[in-house]
Amino acid sequence: MHTDDFRQLFVEFVMVDTLVAMRWLDRKWHKVVEKKLTEFEDEPFGEVIVHGGNDISKDEANSDARLERMEEQVTKVVFLLNITKAGDYACYDTSILVAVDIPEGITIIGDYSFMYCSSLKNISSQSR
Repeated sequence: MHTDDFRQLFVEFVMVDTLVAMRWLDRKWHKVVEKKLTEFEDEPFGEVIVHGGNDISKDEANSDARLERMEEQVTKVVFLLNITKAGDYACYDTSILVAVDIPEGITIIGDYSFMYCSSLKNISSQSR
């Protein structure tokens, strides 16, 4: 099992394309990789992958950098199978969000989850 210190050190030496792919590994890697990706202001990493636990909400581990990214760069949100709830305000005010992939396992979509997502064009619900 990797430690947080190892993860933080490792991402310093990984190419950006690899970092984008590493977000899929697990929640601990995702957290470290997302933090590193926010340092690359010129790169539009438009996809957010939600995994681990069973909730995503505006209050759950959202730094100012992540909130800014959600508002200015995120065009797609992918919920993985182990998510059961899109929490209140999960993607609130993600104005350039175009697509959302929601797996069969999500049973609750909270209040205002997609409010002010004015560009949202495609919500796909599928089992994976």
